[in-house]
Amino acid sequence: LETGAFPDKKSLASACEDVIKAGADFLKTSTGKIAIGATLESAEVLLNAIQKSGKPIGLKVSGGIKTIEQATQYLTLTQQIMGQNWASLTTFRLGASQLIDLIIK
Repeated sequence: LETGAFPDKKSLASACEDVIKAGADFLKTSTGKIAIGATLESAEVLLNAIQKSGKPIGLKVSGGIKTIEQATQYLTLTQQIMGQNWASLTTFRLGASQLIDLIIK
């Protein structure tokens, strides 16, 4: 969705509803190609839209995740909104290629 390009939460939520209605399997925060990538605020909007839809839609958080602490914050937010067992290989992904070396360690 390139969430950093949306002027406010309301317009982002509306876009989420539109792509969900169009049949999206996943909502993704960002390509990482603009200055504002993923934020906790935008992830919250996407998660709330997924929950509201009642459909089996996943979330991919990407764009600017550089630390394990940041990745953990997104997982924690996901668990708070969707429940402890929602995040799995089929529903939750992090686009955080910069973290691979830290994760391997």
